[in-house]
Amino acid sequence: FLKRPVILVEDKIFIGNSKKTVAAAKEAIHS
Repeated sequence: FLKRPVILVEDKIFIGNSKKTVAAAKEAIHS
């Protein structure tokens, strides 16, 4: 139902699969 991947990390939501979004999501997961 969503065209873009949505990554939910705690209270942060990352939408999209751009490198910037993925990098931010990975950093949030590992921090």
